[in-house]
Amino acid sequence: MSAARLDAIVDAARRQGLLPADAVAPPDATRPWPVVLLTALGAWLAAIPLLGVVGLLLGDLISRSIGPYFVGVLTIAGATVVLRSRDVPLFVEQLALPALLVGVVRSASASSATPAPRPVPCCSRW
Repeated sequence: MSAARLDAIVDAARRQGLLPADAVAPPDATRPWPVVLLTALGAWLAAIPLLGVVGLLLGDLISRSIGPYFVGVLTIAGATVVLRSRDVPLFVEQLALPALLVGVVRSASASSATPAPRPVPCCSRW
């Protein structure tokens, strides 16, 4: 939306009494692209050792039975909450994307590593 159109909408809302008389349009809050790019690079570089340490701390949990599914879904849920939040610092927002990818890969690799069901011994002759 252009600044002129936003000012016209705010003026119309003030004339109709929907906004107070001293209301003004909020300033443009865009971030410069070099800042976003360097913050994303820093977040990705920080995510590698951070997620590695979390994997080492969980150790046995992420290698047995339902553990990989639990950790994957928990990581996806946490990253989704961070990405859908409005007032999150840029670094944390950029850190949530690698966490989301790790959660998806963890869940997918757990489902591919699940062994196929074995036939029941009493019914295998039929």
